[in-house]
Amino acid sequence: MSRWSFTFYRGRNPLNWALINGESKFGITVHYVDEGIDTGDIVEQRLYSITQEDNYQTLLDKAINECANVLFSAILKFHKVILKLLSKRYSPCWNLFWNKNHW
Repeated sequence: MSRWSFTFYRGRNPLNWALINGESKFGITVHYVDEGIDTGDIVEQRLYSITQEDNYQTLLDKAINECANVLFSAILKFHKVILKLLSKRYSPCWNLFWNKNHW
């Protein structure tokens, strides 16, 4: 999971660079891992404002708190895809189970 959403701030210390360069937003991205540095296809991405009062610690706190939310959203996307695949493969039994027990 990367804490930055723009390709310019890949890898380590994206929050530092956002502050140094006076950015107004930072992002959290969940992406597939490939051979590059933060270059995999994006699964989930959200942007957050940087205020005049923010410093490295406040941005880090925001990023840490929001990483779990973004990751959970990405996991739900995977869960839905898996359920669709299972329902196609094991239909109609799976559909009967899913309709009774889905959350």
